[in-house]
Amino acid sequence: MWGRTHETLKITSAAVALTKPPVGCDVTVNIIGTIYTNGRGGPISYEWLRGSEKKAPVLVVDDASGSQTVQVELKWAFHGKGTYQAVAEFRVLEPDQAQASTTFTYSCS
Repeated sequence: MWGRTHETLKITSAAVALTKPPVGCDVTVNIIGTIYTNGRGGPISYEWLRGSEKKAPVLVVDDASGSQTVQVELKWAFHGKGTYQAVAEFRVLEPDQAQASTTFTYSCS
């Protein structure tokens, strides 16, 4: 009985979505990472990898509300002319691992 009422936070999955695709030059893209949980509260460690990055700062969000979804945001700025195929990878590190990614194109002529 105690185990069912005092369950620890578990991550069930992760998802990523752009708030809107980039249009034009010199834009900032807002990317939302959604962490799905079992509804228990607690700290969640995650990171965003942009493009070919191999390392990124580890960030922490506290799911104090005990909600089954937690959202975090990445703001990624693009400047200059050219076309760039961008990949944003969202990795949940603790208490359980999950990941999701999105690909989009920045194009400025």
